[in-house]
Amino acid sequence: AVVHFPAFNYPAVSLERSDLISSVSCNSAGNTMVVNFSDAKSWNTAYNDWKQHQKFIIISYVHGCGQGMGKGARDFHLVSAVRPVPSRNEIVCTISTVKLEQAAHPGHNISFHVSKY
Repeated sequence: AVVHFPAFNYPAVSLERSDLISSVSCNSAGNTMVVNFSDAKSWNTAYNDWKQHQKFIIISYVHGCGQGMGKGARDFHLVSAVRPVPSRNEIVCTISTVKLEQAAHPGHNISFHVSKY
């Protein structure tokens, strides 16, 4: 299935299927996400972009980061702060997991398409 979101309430980034990200993890409280990048250039690009936004959405499918993976779904995390750890090519994000309805802009229709692959 493919779900198309024409607009989010905040800028959004998906962490899936990127060779530039080496790992993603969350703490047990679910309020901190650590994103490790494969190299300094990738880290620098992400950090310089992410720090420009007071808040943004991270879309993830990561064990231990929200309830989505157990349900076969993505999670939407509202990032409220980022802390760089350049020595480890790491960005530590303060997050809260939000429902799709809180992430997607209510003034736009969300389309859902089912196809055979």
